[in-house]
Amino acid sequence: MFADLLKAKGWTETECGSFAKGDWTIEFDTGSWLTLWRRANLRVFDVPVPGEYESVWTVNLIEHLFAIDEENRRLRAALERIRENPNDARSRAANALQLARR
Repeated sequence: MFADLLKAKGWTETECGSFAKGDWTIEFDTGSWLTLWRRANLRVFDVPVPGEYESVWTVNLIEHLFAIDEENRRLRAALERIRENPNDARSRAANALQLARR
């Protein structure tokens, strides 16, 4: 059921039994844990392998954790650009807020 729910949300099963969606990857770490990672962050989170009852919730949690990690990375990059050019901080902050509202 868990694998079917992932596939319904656009995840692809890889040859080694993990799942991928863009640069997001889910791997079975041990018998009871999943490791979530991206190319930019090799260890986003560990999540317990769900039973049938928790599968929908776990798929939503996984997608949320990846989205939060991407948002965190985007905001850190924006802060770095602001730090590099403080005079341009207002326009960069306004642009970051506009992107966050999309």
